[in-house]
Amino acid sequence: KLQVRLVAMNNPARVAQPIRYRMTIINDSSERDGQIAMQFRLPPGVRLLSANPITNPEVNTFTVNGDVVTLTPIGSMSPGGTAEFQIVLESNQPQTFDFTVQAQSQRMQAGISQTIRTTVAP
Repeated sequence: KLQVRLVAMNNPARVAQPIRYRMTIINDSSERDGQIAMQFRLPPGVRLLSANPITNPEVNTFTVNGDVVTLTPIGSMSPGGTAEFQIVLESNQPQTFDFTVQAQSQRMQAGISQTIRTTVAP
């Protein structure tokens, strides 16, 4: 099955400072999977600085529609394969928010999500 792991690299974070997350997508199955789509919603007061594949960090591959960020789908992933991304956000106010990443694929149409609570200090 498809798995999403989300790790906060600096939590608590500070206002107007980068909030870094590492997201790992895992094809935890014995079959190839494909068209792996990933998206997340930006909480109020939070903006996206970057969303890069760790293997190719100079590439920002995403689209933003309102407060929803969609990463470019992973075309194909071999059995046991992984893909890692660094997502960097920034908050303009002290707050605590839930950051949720969703993923779905050809083999897992229903999708899965992973949530991490983040605290932003003044």
